[in-house]
Amino acid sequence: MTDNFVVRLTQSEFDKLDEAREEGKPVEVWTEDAKQHGLFIKSIKKIEPEKTPLYSDAVKALAIVLHDNFCGFNHTDGCGWGYEEGREDPWAKECYSHTHWAEKAKQIMQDNQLRTFKPEEIR
Repeated sequence: MTDNFVVRLTQSEFDKLDEAREEGKPVEVWTEDAKQHGLFIKSIKKIEPEKTPLYSDAVKALAIVLHDNFCGFNHTDGCGWGYEEGREDPWAKECYSHTHWAEKAKQIMQDNQLRTFKPEEIR
């Protein structure tokens, strides 16, 4: 028998269990999953879901190429790309430069891929 068994709970079920645990009440709750395996919940731990990336690797790669070739801003203090590179996730919504170019890359990939783009359409 294993020490850990993962049971999926609704948010309200989790909140009730967590509240009971915080109040020091015994948490002896059965769920359908646990019943099937003859187990009861004696402790709970919330597992955060993995974050889904905002952009695919292909979009990121194209965004880098677009930025490197078409960004017309001064890269000393006019474009935030370099500053954003130092962040934990430069592709997060808060990072304007990366998301700006990623959105352009996404649009190009979604558009009719056979058409030719003029540079002013990309900038």
